Amino acid sequence: MKKKLAILLVLSILFTLIAACATEQPTEPTPAPAATQPTEPPSAPAATQPTEPPSAPETTQPTEPPPDSTDTQPEEPVEIIVTDQLGRDVLIPETVSSVAVSHGPMLALVVALGGGDLVVGTGPKASGRTIYEVVAPNVIEAPQIGQQANLNLEELANISPDLFILSARNRDMLPDLDMLGIAGVAVDPENFETIITSMRIIGAAIQNTEHVENIIQLFEQRLAWTRERAAQVTHNPTALLFGRGVTEVAAANMIQADLLEIAGAINLASDVEGTSYVDVGIEQVLLWNPEYIFISAWGPLQPEDFFDEPRLAEVTAVRDGNVFKIPSDAEWWDTPSVVTVLGAIWVTHMIHPDLITAEELDYAVEEFYYLLHGIRLGRAYFGY
Repeated sequence: MKKKLAILLVLSILFTLIAACATEQPTEPTPAPAATQPTEPPSAPAATQPTEPPSAPETTQPTEPPPDSTDTQPEEPVEIIVTDQLGRDVLIPETVSSVAVSHGPMLALVVALGGGDLVVGTGPKASGRTIYEVVAPNVIEAPQIGQQANLNLEELANISPDLFILSARNRDMLPDLDMLGIAGVAVDPENFETIITSMRIIGAAIQNTEHVENIIQLFEQRLAWTRERAAQVTHNPTALLFGRGVTEVAAANMIQADLLEIAGAINLASDVEGTSYVDVGIEQVLLWNPEYIFISAWGPLQPEDFFDEPRLAEVTAVRDGNVFKIPSDAEWWDTPSVVTVLGAIWVTHMIHPDLITAEELDYAVEEFYYLLHGIRLGRAYFGY
């Protein structure tokens, strides 16, 4: 009996061992799931793995690197050549940012031609033209550098302008300008033709040629218009133009004398030689006996000075009340400048009010100043 139980126990242990081996050692391996063992690696998303690298922006990746700043050389200043009325070829900067002028008529030209903002030095007469307070106040405030050829070289050296506009009569100052390294351009506006030449030279020097050509066009048109009107006169009256005294008349080659000729008047001093006003004496004035007397705008002389002079009481112009001062305190219309043509129109109107009416005079004045400065100035401002 005990032998049978032992045999049964041995058999039970054997079956248990056989079953255990069957669960731990399968005859074939179980394949891995396809999701965890792909045959090929997955492709990366197109957005994160482009086939070509993106191009850098052109602004940050120039095709050529910028030059090394340490290797660059400063550019030479560019200059232009302007031929002045002395026939000199003057080298001036391509861009002029500052101008000095010591002579009143030259300053008037510069301002009228659009160069007022450039003025950094003037002569003493600049403060006597109130037009500058309106159109170029910096001219009034600019330091004074002397009058005409009498320059304050120390002050001029301090402001060191790019350009100096001078009268051809003051050519003696050119060596001083050369010494200071300042380009000097000489102009000679002594009659209507040379005023036009002077305008072109200054326009080229301050690089404002287009505007200056428009001014010249109006200047020539108004001058021709005035001559045409004056040519219709049936009587050419006699006249004289005076400076600072009742015996001081304009010489024949002065532009002031030209105003009388353009207006159709006979200039009784046409034989008087000189480059300025000439004192001819009271006897000569009485002998001439002009029908009209005109007084320069720039001097202190007034019509009352003729009316109050008893020796001139029988002069026709004085007796008839035809003594007039050319406009104006604001800007002188009888000195060589762009607005001298307005002086010619005004003189013609005063002698022949039927040929150039007050309305036509007013229109011409406003037209001119609007072109020059972009503002309307007329009879009320100039007081003519």
